[in-house]
Amino acid sequence: MAALRLFAVLPLAAALVSAQTPDFRNVSWGMDRAQVIATEGIAPSQIRDFSGETVARYDSARIGGLDCRVVYIFAKDKLVRTKYVFQQEHPEKNDFLGDFTLLDAFLIGTLNRPSEQRVSWRNEEYKADPKHYGVAVSLGHLLYSTQWSNARTIVTHALSGENGAVVHEIEYVSVDLEPWENQIVKEQKAPAGNAGKRIETAAAP
Repeated sequence: MAALRLFAVLPLAAALVSAQTPDFRNVSWGMDRAQVIATEGIAPSQIRDFSGETVARYDSARIGGLDCRVVYIFAKDKLVRTKYVFQQEHPEKNDFLGDFTLLDAFLIGTLNRPSEQRVSWRNEEYKADPKHYGVAVSLGHLLYSTQWSNARTIVTHALSGENGAVVHEIEYVSVDLEPWENQIVKEQKAPAGNAGKRIETAAAP
């Protein structure tokens, strides 16, 4: 009888351990803003609202040897998405490709094999000239992305750009809460009837 009780307890213990595993840094999806701030131990450098969501930003963090900002995104006070946004500035834009390669190697070492790796050309003007790949990224012509996924989280490491600026970030998205988040943002309609968009790279940092 004691053995039967032991076997009955083991699955419950395993479930509790799984539930306590953080999804990002020391937080789990669905936490409210107060809980997330408590895990960081200090107040955010910025909190703001946008399209039905709240963004809490921390300016001083480091991952994989690179300085970055940490961004927490809440929908109706539930944590649904997070980001690391890297702050490096390089006069030579190809150096951003080195940062991306460095972080990709770090993430592969911690998250194992990615589910997807993509190099996407939207404009092939510089495709035959690797010395200008960084420029191509900054113009939005070229996108690098690597993705990992599990039952709870989709992680996307991306290097992209627009109008001469390069954006390097890692985004973590809750698998279960993403449809709910999208619905909340969709309901936040502008006066003209246009649905609000999710907070993207330009809005999050």
